[in-house]
Amino acid sequence: MNIRVILSFLFIISFAYPMHITSESSFASTAINFKEEISLLSTEAEEDLQQENETSWQHCLSKFQQKGGTFLRLDSSNLSEEKNTFALLPGDAVYPVCSGGFCRSQTLWAVLRDYQTVIHLMAPHAARYGFDPYNGKLNWHRNDAKEAWVDDFALWAKEPKKMRFGYDVFSSWHKLESASEEELKQITSYFNEHYFGPRSCQNPQRRIFFSFDKNTHVILLRLNQSNESLRNVWVVHLPLKDLVTHPLAEWSTTPRSVMAYDRFSKLLLDLIDLKNISIK
Repeated sequence: MNIRVILSFLFIISFAYPMHITSESSFASTAINFKEEISLLSTEAEEDLQQENETSWQHCLSKFQQKGGTFLRLDSSNLSEEKNTFALLPGDAVYPVCSGGFCRSQTLWAVLRDYQTVIHLMAPHAARYGFDPYNGKLNWHRNDAKEAWVDDFALWAKEPKKMRFGYDVFSSWHKLESASEEELKQITSYFNEHYFGPRSCQNPQRRIFFSFDKNTHVILLRLNQSNESLRNVWVVHLPLKDLVTHPLAEWSTTPRSVMAYDRFSKLLLDLIDLKNISIK
């Protein structure tokens, strides 16, 4: 066999399976079905970070696993013949993450809100369009126009959207059009300690970051920057675009409608197993 083919195969396998599983029993308890032969696609790389080798998704994922973290890709049923599932456990700390913390992560938060006596549920996080300057830039105006669109979340969820993580602290900064390097460092330090670092949740069973599309690349980078060890930390990659804002044609609905939120929530429930945390 051609040596290049062999090396390519070994490279793919090295990223397809997590390098760290805490134990055989913990593996079984999570009810995970590892079928995927890929981790992240080139189209799921964050453009700013992919420009440098040290922040490329390949380097970030490798370093994350070297520190003891566990990576899992969950494909929805319309992306793979045999979908994977991930089972939450009592005591898990769950971190919902999307680009703006505005639609996908809000939907996941709403799906899980009734289980907050069993799990630690963090507020939705805006990985790329929020206050955390993951790329050394001011990003919090990048989604302003879309956030003004008509949105039926409150009609669907029966309550307003959850305040995004850090927005209670930095909301007054939103009117700023620029920030100094020192100010960006202050924000980074806040997210390091209160969101990404080990003290973000006291004594969780596991820290689980559910992240959508290109935001997973960002989360891997920020976890590496904020933790000496990532044992008992999971990054669960959900390769789903913002189907709430851009619903599938077959859904026959409008952006951010009640139906769009409902259909997207059902996609999530197909991937995340809640039986271990069901409230009796």
